[in-house]
Amino acid sequence: MPALKPTCLKSTGKIIKLILISLIVVSTFFHLILIYRFDEKYVAGKNDAQKSAMAWKSGNPSNQQKVRSSLKQRADGTFNGYPIYYQDENHKPIHSAVQCIGENYQEKAWISRSCKFRHFCFDTEAHDFVIYQSEEERALEEAMHSEFMDVSNRMNTTVSIGGINTKWMWTEGVPRLEWFPKVIQGELKESYYELDPNVVWIPFHSILAKNPGHLVWDEFLPIYNLLRIFDLLENFHSLLTRHILKGGRMWATCDMNDQNQRACAKMYSKFLPLMGLHEDNFTTINDFRFIKNNSTGKKSNLVCAAQGVAGIGMLTDHGTKLHGWHRKDYEVSHNHGRGALLYDFRNFMVSNLGLPIRKVTREPPYIVTFSRSSTSRGNRLIQFTDYIQALNKEIGDEIIAREVHLSSQSLEDQVRIADESSIFISSCGGGAVTAQFLPQGASLILFYLEDGGVEDNRRTELPARLDWDVFNNMGFIRVHWLPIGKMHTKLHIDTFVKLIRHEIDVLNDQILS
Repeated sequence: MPALKPTCLKSTGKIIKLILISLIVVSTFFHLILIYRFDEKYVAGKNDAQKSAMAWKSGNPSNQQKVRSSLKQRADGTFNGYPIYYQDENHKPIHSAVQCIGENYQEKAWISRSCKFRHFCFDTEAHDFVIYQSEEERALEEAMHSEFMDVSNRMNTTVSIGGINTKWMWTEGVPRLEWFPKVIQGELKESYYELDPNVVWIPFHSILAKNPGHLVWDEFLPIYNLLRIFDLLENFHSLLTRHILKGGRMWATCDMNDQNQRACAKMYSKFLPLMGLHEDNFTTINDFRFIKNNSTGKKSNLVCAAQGVAGIGMLTDHGTKLHGWHRKDYEVSHNHGRGALLYDFRNFMVSNLGLPIRKVTREPPYIVTFSRSSTSRGNRLIQFTDYIQALNKEIGDEIIAREVHLSSQSLEDQVRIADESSIFISSCGGGAVTAQFLPQGASLILFYLEDGGVEDNRRTELPARLDWDVFNNMGFIRVHWLPIGKMHTKLHIDTFVKLIRHEIDVLNDQILS
C-alpha cells in the first residue's frame, strides 16, 4: 500500500478536526435546547402567584398590568381587589415565622416593637389575624424559661397596632392598642386562599384619619417606615386593613361615632393614592370584600399573605408625645435624624401620583403660595391679604404671590401646588401637612399661636408650635415660625417681607443648588 503524502495527512487531520468541532457545536446546541425546554417547563409549572412575583420584579409597568389582568382571570376570586388562589387540603403544610425589632425590655416595650410575619392569615369568620406555630417554635418558646433569655422571633409578644394618643390615658385607652395575631399551635394543613407573594398585609388602627395631619404622619408615614425597615417597599404591594378595637368605641378615633366614620372614610378615599392604593383595596377588618369567581361558594375562611407587618406605635411623627400643645412636647425631639426618611417618604407619595421628583426653581419669578383657611380653628383661621399686598408692592417683579384654599382642591392639585412653590406660607395644624410635598430647597413659613398651649383642657398661655417636631426635622426644606398674635401690625409685615427677601437671596445662590 503506498504511503500517504504529508499534504494528504494534513488535509485529513483538518477534516477530522472540523468534524469534531461540528459535533461539539451540534451537541452544545441540542444541550441548550434541552435546558431551555426544561426552564420553560419549570416556569410553566410554577403557580400563578410565583409568576406574578417574577413579573413584578421585572419592573416593566406594561408587563405588570398584563400579568395582573391575566392572573385575575385565572384566580379563584379577589380579596379587597387583589387576586386570591385556592389551595386545597393537599398542599404542603406551612407554618408562620416572626421577626420583631424595637425591644427595649421595659414594661411598655410593646409600643416600641414592630414585627414582620411570614405566612400571615386572616380568618374571615372571626375577623381576626392568625399565625401558625411550628413544633420547633413551640419547643423554643417552652425552653425560654429565664427572663434573661430573649429571641427576636418569639410569638409570645405584642406590638402597638396603631399610633398613640396619650389623651386616651395609659390606664384605660392606650392599653387597648396592645395587639398580636392569634397564635395557632401546629402547621396550617387545611385549605386556604393565597394572595400573590408580592402582597404585604398591614393591619393598623387609626388615630383619627379625618384630620389629614393624623392620616399622613400618624398612619401613612409609620406604615411607609415599617415597610422600609423590613425591605418590603420595592416590588411589593400593600394591603392595608384598618383594625377596629374590641370592647366598644373609643374617644377621638374613626369609630367614636358614625360621623367620624364617614369623615374618615372620605379622607381615606381622597388620600389613599399617596400610598399607591385605591379605595377598593382598603377596608376595615369587618367590611372586607371577599369575592369568589365561581358559583361553588367559599371553600375556606382563611386568606393568607406571604408577608405581613404590624406595630407602628413609635413610628408615628410624635411617638408618645402630643403635637405641641403641652410644654413637655418640646423636651425631646422624636424625629431628629429622620430627615432622609421624611424626604424619601415625600418622594414615595409624589411618585405614586405619577408626578416627577424635582428640586425647587432657582430663577425668578418665584411662586409664593399662601394657604388660606388651612385650619377650622377660629383662632388659627387667618387671612393674608395685607401680606400679599406688601409683597407685590416691594418685590412684585421677582415673585408670583398666590392665595389658595387647599381643602377645596383635589389631592393631585394640592400636591402640584406645593411642588410648584418656592415659598409656602400657612398656619400650623393638620392642614399644613401639604407642606410635606414642597420640593427640595423650598422655604416654609408657619404661623402659630404664641399663647395657644393647652394642658388638661386649660390654657397655659405658652406657644403652640403644632407639629414642630416633624417640620423642624425636614432637612429638605427651610422652616420658619412667626406668631399670629401681632401678625397684622406694620412691624410684623415689614419683618415678613425681609424674610421673603432673604429666602429669595438663598434661592438665587446657585452654590446651594
